[in-house]
Amino acid sequence: ILIQAKVCCTITRLPHSQRLGDDWYASTFWLLGRRFRTYDVYVEDETRAALRDSSQYSKGLIPFPHVVTDRNLVTSRYWLFDAMSYSVKFAEMVESRLQNQ
Repeated sequence: ILIQAKVCCTITRLPHSQRLGDDWYASTFWLLGRRFRTYDVYVEDETRAALRDSSQYSKGLIPFPHVVTDRNLVTSRYWLFDAMSYSVKFAEMVESRLQNQ
């Protein structure tokens, strides 16, 4: 799906020395839950690897809302400011599909 699409996602470009590891997860999961679990590959790195060309990836500027729409795919970062914009774009896409049927 992503190989030819324009996308954006959560930005995780911390140097490896600043990334939180397994020790942090083990000591905090009971309080924070699995939502903050760290993985070997971060979302941005995995997304970029799935794309054909790095120009397909769009970061946007924080704190401004950033949503990317490409054909049947709507993506945004995992930021509070992007949630409303994502919802509006997604609803518009669904409405246009329903009208065209």
